[in-house]
Amino acid sequence: MDRPGFVAALVLLHFLSPMNM
Repeated sequence: MDRPGFVAALVLLHFLSPMNM
């Protein structure tokens, strides 16, 4: 996991996806 930024983006999208719905 040498890409914390990528993981953070995925987590943000995962949390924002259901919230947007």
